[in-house]
Amino acid sequence: MRDTIIKWISDFIDDYCKKNNLERIWEEPIVGFADANSDYIKNLKNVVLESHYSPKDFLEDATIIVSYFLPFKREIGKSNKCEGLPSEAWAKAYIDTNKMAQDINEYIVDEIEKLGYKGVNPVNAGVFDQNILKSNWSQRHMAYAAGIGTFGINNLLISEKGSCGRYFSVITNLDVKSDEPIKEERCMYKKDKSCGVCVKRCKNNALTYEGFDRFKCSSQLQENKKILGASVCGKCAAELPCSYKNPVK
Repeated sequence: MRDTIIKWISDFIDDYCKKNNLERIWEEPIVGFADANSDYIKNLKNVVLESHYSPKDFLEDATIIVSYFLPFKREIGKSNKCEGLPSEAWAKAYIDTNKMAQDINEYIVDEIEKLGYKGVNPVNAGVFDQNILKSNWSQRHMAYAAGIGTFGINNLLISEKGSCGRYFSVITNLDVKSDEPIKEERCMYKKDKSCGVCVKRCKNNALTYEGFDRFKCSSQLQENKKILGASVCGKCAAELPCSYKNPVK
């Protein structure tokens, strides 16, 4: 089923790019299956936010969260190593990916339903509470539960293809075996303190070795939005040892 969904997504991206005259800026997706009824998912109300949604808020008989990662090609991240504002390529990739993913989700739901199962796209579930700046549906935590990656100190999830890209998910009652979270640490700083490049890249000290100030980060994103039209930064994500499948030299 995993390979089937990867093909669904990859073929959809090819068609979407042709129809919209877009360059394909994404590597092949990564797909994982999280147990919708696991203790980890149930505990997200404590880990992330009390108002965090449960899969059953969208689908009563939910069994699986299909989580997928759309990795950016290397040139997108490389463009954002520049000083100052995020690159236009990075901002465009963010906008195009978010827009396309909603169509991908609807397509996955349609294909799942053709197989005789149910699927739900958690539309708007990830909208942030501006007073807290936390999501009611954390895509990164879903992906962690689906065994796609581990968290770096920059709060990004590090997959086998790195961390430059976007995570999305669909809720379903598919009868498939769920994946387990990865136990091996992928963040080099957490592992042996041999890195920390992401902290040095943060423009306004929102990210430190001690923690993450989401309000400082949000302030920078809003400033960038005034100029680029997208609340993006990505300086703590681009061109790091964990950004891509092959470590940056």
